[in-house]
Formats: sequence, C-alpha cells, structure tokens
Amino acid sequence: VRAIKNPTPAEIEEVIDKILKERLLDAQLSESPLTQKDIKTIAATFNRILRGMQHHRIKYHENILEELGQKTNVHVQIAQSAKKIEEELAKEKEEKHG
Repeated sequence: VRAIKNPTPAEIEEVIDKILKERLLDAQLSESPLTQKDIKTIAATFNRILRGMQHHRIKYHENILEELGQKTNVHVQIAQSAKKIEEELAKEKEEKHG
C-alpha cells in the first residue's frame, strides 16, 4: 500500500483483499484455525490501520517556519530601529557636547 502514491480507501481495500485471496488460494492459511469471520476482521483492521497511515497531514512544519520567519523579521527590524535610535542619540550628544 505504501508503494501506491496517494491511495484511495478503495485501492487500499483492493490491495488487502488481493493479498488475502492469494494466501487463501495458495493454501497458506489452510492449517490455520482462523475462520472466514476472523479473516474478514483482520482485513478490516488492516484496512483501518493503513487508511490511518495514509491520511493527509497538516503542514505544521511549514506554518511554524513561516511564523518563526515573521518573528525573526520583527526582531531584526526592532534591532535595526534600536541601533538607529542609539546612533541618533549619540550624534545629538556629540553635537551638544561637541
């Protein structure tokens, strides 16, 4: 399922069903005590888990980086403004005491 790029729920279910059918046809479960009901439960569980792994996630990382970038820009602007004010104060002080 991971090999399928952006699988739909139907595609996930199809892959799980195909794998289980292959195992049944190959008699790999013939000596297993699993019932058809058990196998359906297992398939449903795999389906739910794999769909959960494939859901689209919110891009928190990009949002955080963008926000940090904005905060950094604000800090840079504040630092630049503070430097200008200090320079102006120093210039005024020098002119007064000249």
